[in-house]
Amino acid sequence: MEKKIDRILQYVHEQRNYDFRGNHLSMLQRRINKRVYTTKTNSFNEYYNYLVANHQEMDELIDVLTINVSGFFRDPLIFEYLYNLISNIIQEKLRNSNHNLRIWSAGCSTGEEPYTLAIILSEILKKTLDSEISIDIIGTDIDITALICAKTGHYQKESLKDIKFGLVSEYFALEKNYYCISKKIKKMVSFSKYDLLDKKSFVPPESVFGDFDIVFCRNVLIYFNQEYQEFVFNKLYRSLHKNGYLILGEAEIPVEQYKNKFRRIGSKVKPVFQQDENLWIAGVDKGQIEQVFSNFTINAKEAMPDGGHLFVTLENVKIADSSIAGLNVGKYIKVTIRDEGMGIPNKLLNRVFDPYFTTKQTGNGLGLATVYSIIHKHKGSIHIDSKINYGTTFTFYLPASDGQQKKEPALIKTKNEPLNHAVTILVMDDEKAIREIVSILLREIGFSVETVEGGQQAVDRYREAMVNGEPFGAVVMDLTIPGGIGGKEAVRSILEIDPDAKVIVSSGYAENPIVANYADYGFKGVAVKPYSIDTLQETLYQVLQSE
Repeated sequence: MEKKIDRILQYVHEQRNYDFRGNHLSMLQRRINKRVYTTKTNSFNEYYNYLVANHQEMDELIDVLTINVSGFFRDPLIFEYLYNLISNIIQEKLRNSNHNLRIWSAGCSTGEEPYTLAIILSEILKKTLDSEISIDIIGTDIDITALICAKTGHYQKESLKDIKFGLVSEYFALEKNYYCISKKIKKMVSFSKYDLLDKKSFVPPESVFGDFDIVFCRNVLIYFNQEYQEFVFNKLYRSLHKNGYLILGEAEIPVEQYKNKFRRIGSKVKPVFQQDENLWIAGVDKGQIEQVFSNFTINAKEAMPDGGHLFVTLENVKIADSSIAGLNVGKYIKVTIRDEGMGIPNKLLNRVFDPYFTTKQTGNGLGLATVYSIIHKHKGSIHIDSKINYGTTFTFYLPASDGQQKKEPALIKTKNEPLNHAVTILVMDDEKAIREIVSILLREIGFSVETVEGGQQAVDRYREAMVNGEPFGAVVMDLTIPGGIGGKEAVRSILEIDPDAKVIVSSGYAENPIVANYADYGFKGVAVKPYSIDTLQETLYQVLQSE
């Protein structure tokens, strides 16, 4: 098996100079298997012959093997910490008459990470009297297509969901359907292709000499086997300034021979979780609730600068009367978040959820105001209790959907393999970038994908597939198409062709009445933007298994 996979990877390396041979064998096998199923070849040997004979398949294979996970301010806590870290680095440099700051983002994908660093630096430099500091931020990746996107600097609205209030309007300009990064930020970042497994150099050639103050290499090492992890880590270590910082992914640690060469830094706050065994589920916007927990965590970290515990408890509760303001009778998930911080004076408690109210010099006062807004949009309620020198407790309630714990979606199987390998999904969206994102996610799960940009095209393509005896397993349709036929109209036409069609409505507006009552309009499910691979997979599995 290993020799057959290596033969394929060797051919990719010879033809395109992409070297994936250092990746984990199990990951390679799983991803190449997806192309084997999609191309309807029966073995790795057959697939190799298919790859050699079909030049376009090389792009499909590289797309599957290349891992592009990115986002602005991805993992907000890390960037909250980095704001202070970089501020201190700059102050130290200025005291020593050093006016150069060098940062390398290795495996930068489509550029959100290095641009995030540029935005942070821009904010820091506003408060620095001596702004004559030279900034070099270099983003590298093996994927040329991703680097083209990075250099263009055009992003969809959902990519900006973790950016704090005010930064979007300052650093992005809305042009048609894209948010374009400002020229000021673009000038701070350069991009180039660089393979971390390149044995000819230990730093990107564009950086000339390395000596980086900070190197980002998050969630890259986990894809390499041990031999190549050691090789890459040696490269990262050699690229750093003697007092430099290496930022790894949460699940990544230095390889054994380098553990004593690094000192771990970060938050001293320790989370303590507790939840009911059969916790109910709640129908929530995943991104917004993640923002709630992120804001609470940041708030607790700032309240406990010397460390402490953050207690998070989730419970099933039944509200039988009107004892809790703002809640109707029914089932709720009660979330309690308690820190061991300095506490909040009583006179300020009734103001903590007010927009722009803050007791911090660097805060904007929108974190808890955002939490309050999100909880109430979910028809929940939030309360605060605090005691000076003992800490603060936030308690909020979210309506429960039913009394069953959320179950993992069951795989759809044929005799030998998951059915999804034999299922093709039709995706309709007027925005090319979204079509590409959904295609990447669906292929990662294992589906085949076709895309169209309009409702009428979707109807025509669905009819054609039915006539040819190759019907689509499901259709994911954007609800609104400016100046054209959207999902609401197109689903009626598709159901006339095939009354059993499994059509999923896609929208960025969870409050839309069509989304809320999708079944009344003929849809079988909902995919709310921004997409995540887990929720998209779960939705598709549920719809495909439905009668």
